[in-house]
Amino acid sequence: STLTPEGDLHREEILALLFEYVEQIRAAGPQEEIFKELAALQEISFAHKEDSPMPDDFAASAAMAMHRYPAKEVLRGPFALDEWRADVVAEYLAKLTPENCLIFITSDGFKEESSSSDAEENGWKREEWYKASYKEEPLDENHLSEWKGLLDKALQGEESGLQLPQPNRFIPEDFSLRAPSGTGLETSKLPMEVLAPSPVTNEPMLRLWHKMDKAFKTPREYVLAHVHTGTYNAGPEAVAMMRLFCGVVSDDLNTFAYDANVAGLGYSLEFSDNLSLSVGGFNDKLPDLMKVVVERVADVLEEFEAAGKRIKDATSEEELCEALGERGQELVEKLEVQRQILLQDYKNFTREEPWSVGNYYLSQLMLRKSWHLDEYIQVLENMPDLLAMSGAVREALSAVQVDMLVHGNATEDAARDFAEIFCNNLKRLGAKPLPELRKKEVTKLPKESTTVFEFDLAKLNPAQENCCTQVVYQVGKTNEDFKRDACLSLSCHIAHVSAFQKLRTELQLGYIVQAFPAVTEDVCGFSVLVQGNREHPKDVDQLIEEWLADFGQELEAMSDENFRKNVQALVTERTQRYSRLVQETTRHWAEILPRRYNFSRIVDATEALQNIQKEEVIEFFKEYLAQGAASRRKLSVRVLGTSAGDVKSEVEEPDVLLTSLEDL
Repeated sequence: STLTPEGDLHREEILALLFEYVEQIRAAGPQEEIFKELAALQEISFAHKEDSPMPDDFAASAAMAMHRYPAKEVLRGPFALDEWRADVVAEYLAKLTPENCLIFITSDGFKEESSSSDAEENGWKREEWYKASYKEEPLDENHLSEWKGLLDKALQGEESGLQLPQPNRFIPEDFSLRAPSGTGLETSKLPMEVLAPSPVTNEPMLRLWHKMDKAFKTPREYVLAHVHTGTYNAGPEAVAMMRLFCGVVSDDLNTFAYDANVAGLGYSLEFSDNLSLSVGGFNDKLPDLMKVVVERVADVLEEFEAAGKRIKDATSEEELCEALGERGQELVEKLEVQRQILLQDYKNFTREEPWSVGNYYLSQLMLRKSWHLDEYIQVLENMPDLLAMSGAVREALSAVQVDMLVHGNATEDAARDFAEIFCNNLKRLGAKPLPELRKKEVTKLPKESTTVFEFDLAKLNPAQENCCTQVVYQVGKTNEDFKRDACLSLSCHIAHVSAFQKLRTELQLGYIVQAFPAVTEDVCGFSVLVQGNREHPKDVDQLIEEWLADFGQELEAMSDENFRKNVQALVTERTQRYSRLVQETTRHWAEILPRRYNFSRIVDATEALQNIQKEEVIEFFKEYLAQGAASRRKLSVRVLGTSAGDVKSEVEEPDVLLTSLEDL
């Protein structure tokens, strides 16, 4: 498991809890009821298994299964639990003892001990290849007794609360299909043929879309909801509070989430710039899961508010604990854990790969009025006041607009029921319609010049030697000109192989070399990314420009036959048959979420691609990508690792060098 910094300080108590739970399982002995539940879940998974997305994955798994099962059981074998053998389970349980256990602990907490002058005397060694410090110790009774003592002290005489799982309430029982047999395009799984969902509700607070599945004929459905709020405009503190709150709710739902997951259901609750909630899986118990999740959102907020009011006048630690009560203390602990997780995640940002750091700053540069991680860190450095946090959440949910899609084995009435469950809980918290949505602004790069953004990652992470260079040639809005979009997509498709051959294989600039479409909101561009430690990013940028000039000549020299092969390859990639219901759901959601509603977009874009001519792609290259092109708008994001040394980029007018977001 992954521990928070606080959890790492108490790893011995956690290990003692683990062994206590294992002992509970051993003491309970073989449980036939649990076996029957697992057997039922496995049978459901097999009977309603969706197609493998890739045939080669299926072939590989089937080939491996042939070594373990008779030929007629190759498909069902991995799912089969046909025979209850209490003696085998008992024999297995008997092996679950500390004496048979290997424990691996990885932690920064060992850094001081492993690097001290007497580390070798205390058993610390260095492994051969990466020189990482490690230590081996036998697990004996002294360890177990010490851990148990620490646990007893932490529990202060109270029970641990560990117990065996209860019967799973989310196991589906009804697998009947709601839709009559479809005809014609209703049964198609081809992206070029699938029918669009239908609008059901269009109100100030709710836009509901629905489509009953007649193609996949599976007892599954997916419900996606996006709650537009005014939170992001309220500032980084409001955003951080919403993210903390969603983390606490998700943590509080863990007992339900596990049962739901093993029963073929799942949910997601998160806040990026708005609140997103999704539930999906077998439709029989999906309304129950939706109800549990949205009610828990309202319950936890009200519990935080009540706890905040009770502790307002507390003057001592004892009074604080008494005022909070058991449930209040539990929520405060969960809040602190989520604060640590978010804070650690944000602070570890500079330890990510240079391409990831560069991609973040690319987003910051291109999407205007975006809050920075440092602003969230400043908010999260201290434990938030309960009333302030709950006030921020209630304010965020006081005015909303909801986009919702219900797709799968669900009638229109069932879709309305989902929307009612969702919106009623928002109204319970006082939600009213949001007057207008937040408008997102994308930076329009200047023509006929290069904007350079350079970030010194080595200064914050001296262990990172790699640099990254990502250049973006901004083209314009997507979906305005399908022919231009087709030229961009095809250029990237052809360029990917060309760039890899030249920049990686021949010049060996780095182990990551990619050419791909870059999209920020609804604005697209042509992007090339190189990560490695061989050349300084300013020199890599120049080598990319040299390759790009050669690439333009490649396009002109390409035979018509080769050009058509590239077109067909991209068309085939885009029009592959959907193998799972969720793939079609995602396609519809991509139109509903930005409120574009062009459900024939794939058809229009593919037809434009099929009709494209080589001369049009060459003209596109000369207009947007070539050196000195009339509509060329270039951004170069350069992330410096230690291999860059002290050398910094320099530019000449009309180019612009930025080294901080404030410069922008």
